Amino acid sequence: MARPIHIEQADIVEAAKHTIQKRGLAATTLKNVATEAGVTQGMVYYHFKTKEELLLAVLRSFFSDFIELSVKSWTSVGDPGTKVASAFDASRDTYGKRDDLHKLLINVATFSLQHEEAGIEFGQLLQTAQLAIRICCADIYESWGPSCLPAPEPLSRIIFSLMIGMSIQCLFNKEIDVDEVYDTLKEMVLDLMLFYR
Repeated sequence: MARPIHIEQADIVEAAKHTIQKRGLAATTLKNVATEAGVTQGMVYYHFKTKEELLLAVLRSFFSDFIELSVKSWTSVGDPGTKVASAFDASRDTYGKRDDLHKLLINVATFSLQHEEAGIEFGQLLQTAQLAIRICCADIYESWGPSCLPAPEPLSRIIFSLMIGMSIQCLFNKEIDVDEVYDTLKEMVLDLMLFYR
């Protein structure tokens, strides 16, 4: 493959994501990333002095995408029941069926446990992603009244935890019927809304 004369930092980050998904975090080297990007290793070093610096950029990029998908999934329009159903359907398609996201999640979490700066960012970014769900729950809570759902904060944390947990399970167990699990979770929340109403 012909090598580009210049490559953007974002292109190297994308190449790093693909390399991590294929090889795992420990086996990923800057040389592997350079090969994936179709550039020299020197070009990768031009943008990132160390593997840790590149992995921080991967972490930030991953969560930028993750947060964008979370916000998109949980900001649907319509009545509260339609909003919840749309949010779970979008989340299922985004988080439940994307092995690339599952693998990156595990790898960036591992990296974040080993590096203090990454750990702080990982925690902040998880909070931001969960906030999209909390805002949706709060909208429903406000439009239907306080009796329609448990408080938005704990409910959104439970939902987010279930989604992250499903991502991990799906990575290791291909037998899981993701549609069934998300439909069950959606029905549980809708039933809960009717119960509290």
